[in-house]
Amino acid sequence: MNEIENIQQNINGEIPNEPYEIVRIKNVKNPSQMLSVIIESVTTILENIDLDAEDEKWYEILPETIVKFTEQIEEEDYYRDDFLKNIPSIIDDFQSKNRKKWVWYSSKLTDNGFEIFMLGIFRPIHIPFYHHHGIAQSSIFVESEGVEYRTNALEGVLSYKTWNPDTLELK
Repeated sequence: MNEIENIQQNINGEIPNEPYEIVRIKNVKNPSQMLSVIIESVTTILENIDLDAEDEKWYEILPETIVKFTEQIEEEDYYRDDFLKNIPSIIDDFQSKNRKKWVWYSSKLTDNGFEIFMLGIFRPIHIPFYHHHGIAQSSIFVESEGVEYRTNALEGVLSYKTWNPDTLELK
């Protein structure tokens, strides 16, 4: 199976036979909807991998959630939150063979979040992608070789602003 097929078909937390890491999202509202939007975002990026990271078309084809969240970030937020980027930077991280050393293998919903099983090495450089879907830093964890790591850094934008996934407003 290719990565897009994995994303669409492996939805029960299938464990790979190869080394893997887990991106674990905890304590979020409506995890099913959130995972669905993340799946849509990753699929869109992979289906358009040859589209230049700077192309304005990304703002049209990516899910509205990631675009609206990113558009509402103010300059001061970038200084306070290590995991904020712009859309071209997020896309570039996926397009670079030197930075994307992982492949989405499977996912599963949990009681208050979800898990994504990644083949290879999931580098922290990809955490902004999840954060830009309105997920607080304190809810993002990465498990590697059986050890779970927090991803907090500095002060997260969602510690002083509120993201409303229904209205897509960051205030």
